[in-house]
Amino acid sequence: MNARPGQLPPRHELPRDVVVPVLPGLGLTWYDRRGAGYWGRRAGMSLLWLFLTALVTLITVAILIALYHRSLAGFTVVLVIEVVYSLAILAFFAVATARGWNDPHPSTIRPGNVLGQIFLILSSLTIGLYLALLVTSLLPETPAERHARLQVSGQLRGHTVS
Repeated sequence: MNARPGQLPPRHELPRDVVVPVLPGLGLTWYDRRGAGYWGRRAGMSLLWLFLTALVTLITVAILIALYHRSLAGFTVVLVIEVVYSLAILAFFAVATARGWNDPHPSTIRPGNVLGQIFLILSSLTIGLYLALLVTSLLPETPAERHARLQVSGQLRGHTVS
C-alpha cells in the first residue's frame, strides 16, 4: 500500500475485507476527498445549512419584531431565551465534537426520556442548532468523515502492510 503516514491508502489498494462506510450526503466520495463530486456535495451541505440558518433567523426576527410591538417584556424574555438556548446548543456541539473527535464510534444523541425529546424539539426552533450544523459543515473534515476515517484505519491495523 502506498499511503503516506497518517493517510489512508487509495481505495483500490484496500484489502477486500476492509469496509469503507457510506456517509449520508457524501456517499463514498469522502474517502478520496478529491474531485467535483466530493467538493460539490460538501458545498451543497454547507449551502443547505446556510439556507436553513437564514430561514430560521428570519422567522425568529419576525417573531421578535411582532413581540416588540406588543410587549417589551415578552420581547425581552423571548430574546434572552433564544440567545441563551442557542449559545447552550453551540457549546454542547463544541464539547461533543471535541470529546468524540478521536473516537471511531462516538455515542449518538438519542434522547430516551420525555425531557430529552422536548429539548431536541425545542432545539429545532432555535438559530443555534442550524448555526452549529453550518459551522460543523465548514470544518476541514466533518465529524462524520473523521469517524469513518478512524474506523477504516482501525480495520487496516489488523492487516500487515506489504
